[in-house]
Amino acid sequence: MSRKESREQPDEDRRPLVLVFLAALLLVLAAARSTGFLTPTPTAPPLIVWLEGDLPPGLYQFPPQATLADLYQRTAVKAPPALQDLDRPLAPQAAYRLLAGQLPRLLPRMPNEAAPLFFQPLAINSATATQLATIPGIGPKLAARIVAFREKRGGRLTRLEDLLEVNGIGEKKFAVLKENLVLE
Repeated sequence: MSRKESREQPDEDRRPLVLVFLAALLLVLAAARSTGFLTPTPTAPPLIVWLEGDLPPGLYQFPPQATLADLYQRTAVKAPPALQDLDRPLAPQAAYRLLAGQLPRLLPRMPNEAAPLFFQPLAINSATATQLATIPGIGPKLAARIVAFREKRGGRLTRLEDLLEVNGIGEKKFAVLKENLVLE
């Protein structure tokens, strides 16, 4: 056969070979997926807790299975002498008061500084204008009017509905506030 004749012959059709290869690849991937080989192992998110007391107040991150003993180890606050309850797991998205030589005390709610980070309501009787301004639809001016209204009433509101007396708060805005505020 001359060179000229070999060039004129069409190349072999490789499409069936490609199809067989793709089918084999799909079978291998399906087998790997069914055995869990390609499925990532889910990991628990870290615990984020608010700590205050004998340490700088703020948010602290702990491993998912952290215990009360880990609070003392991580913060260098002196642990209580009786360690019987320190093996309890930390509550997720919780706030603790940590004092030297005492068991940690779980606070009833997240402080205003951290409440928006955990989508929890703010305490209207202690919230600052800056904190109130984090509520959707409340700007700095309305937040300042709310604080001034609260101060004019002795620094404490007894009902959230009292906010309807603040200039700029109608039924619609109050509905938003009611979802984002608590009295304490």
